[in-house]
This record gives sequence, structure tokens and C-alpha cells, in this order.
Amino acid sequence: MKSSKFYTLARNATRFFLYKICRMEVIGTENLKGWTSGILASNHMSYLDPPLLGSVSTFPIHFVAKKELFQIPVLGYIIRKLNAFPIRRGTIDRKALTHMSGLIENGESVLIFPEGSRKNFSARPGIGKVAITAQSPVLPIKIENSNRLMSVIFGKRKLRVFIGKPVQPVQVKDTDNVKDIYREYSKNILSLINSLGK
Repeated sequence: MKSSKFYTLARNATRFFLYKICRMEVIGTENLKGWTSGILASNHMSYLDPPLLGSVSTFPIHFVAKKELFQIPVLGYIIRKLNAFPIRRGTIDRKALTHMSGLIENGESVLIFPEGSRKNFSARPGIGKVAITAQSPVLPIKIENSNRLMSVIFGKRKLRVFIGKPVQPVQVKDTDNVKDIYREYSKNILSLINSLGK
């Protein structure tokens, strides 16, 4: 997908802020080489995470945001322009999951947080369902200190991003308990994310 002018402008501005002001370090950029489409899976620490990962990637990404954000005037319009699409939290949003699969099948990249939100610290089955259904590779990414921005700006902490090697999806059979497989796959991805940089 070709980036829109608005997306490109926002990404360039974010890159300047993160690389010049925050002195962001990105480790593992070689794992982005050859990436065409699929799922970017990252831990979720702050509202900065989606634009941060958009600035790190060399291609446009789509990301989910809670439905309520799209109801806020101006903000809803802006995040749509930045490739966000809504998801209903607290339930299985089949429409959003189908949309993710469709984007991947059309050669796009989608950012998914395995935990689902900043306040949750366990994996949810959504990423497993999308990855396995769309047979999509997953690129694990770990962000450090995006929730401590002032400490980063003043040099007390480092803003770092670790990019792991792509993980291929598993195959399932009709006789398998797919819900358990989705859940276990999601747990493995989150575990892999947490192990990056150690």
C-alpha cells in the first residue's frame, strides 16, 4: 500500500521527535528486510506505541483502536487517516477480526497488541485467531519506556525498540480444538516479545 500524504507527514514528524528528541534506539532492523505483509505484534505501554511503530516501519501499517476513540470529534477523523480502524473491547469483535484478515490477505501489515490493552498483561486469543486464519507471519516487537517519555527526554531512561525474527503461523486440523490453539499461540507470541532484549 502506498502511504497517503497525511500518513507520510505524520510519520516523518514522529520520526524526528523520536529519533532526534528522544534518541530512540532500534535493534533488529535487519528483520524488517524482505517483510511484505502480515502482523506486527508488540507489547503495549502507552498511546505513543502505534505512531512509534509506524515511524520504525518502512511501510504503512494499520492498527486497531478502541471504538470509543472514533467517537471523539477531530481525533476520530485523524486516526482514521492514520490507518486506524475500530474494535469493540470486552467481546469478540468478528467484524474487526475479519477486517484484519482481509488487510493481510491483500498484502497489508496490521499492528496487533497481544494483550489487547495497556492495562492487561496476559495474552488474548485474538492475535492467534488472525494469524492462523490468515496464515500470516508475525513479527514480534518489544518497546521499552514509551510510557516514561519525560524520563527519556531528559536522558534518565532509554527509549528502545527490539525487533525479532518473523514467526510463521501454525497449521490446524478440523479435529483440533482451535480456541485452545489460538490462545496458546497468542501466549507464545507474547512470551517471545517479552524475551526480546534479554
